Amino acid sequence: MSDIKVSLTVKGYELIGNGTIVINDGMDVEFHIQDLKCTFQFISDVSKKNTIIESIQSDNKMELTLKFFNYDNALGTYNTDLLELGNIGDKKLYLNYRIYGSNSGSTQKVISYSWFLMKNEEGTNDK
Repeated sequence: MSDIKVSLTVKGYELIGNGTIVINDGMDVEFHIQDLKCTFQFISDVSKKNTIIESIQSDNKMELTLKFFNYDNALGTYNTDLLELGNIGDKKLYLNYRIYGSNSGSTQKVISYSWFLMKNEEGTNDK
């Protein structure tokens, strides 16, 4: 096989990873991007009326937990703008996601994700 490398950019954002994963309810998903660990947690909470995402950063700023509340819609829940999460070196880290909840009787979620980087320069991060 040849050593051909492919890179992808979208409006100046460099795609560094993407994929789709199927998980069972109660499972966390961990992403490791260089020294950063980002964990997705999925929580059903009837006291929260809408889909909500909360972030918790560790004291050392190398671990980030994203809590997705009530992401159970079988038609999918997603962000419309890239979600800025921090920096990797001199570049800003962004996430785009779609989360499909379970159908009746199923205990699974389908998560599609794309990770992007953009140089941390003034005026280049216009969406």
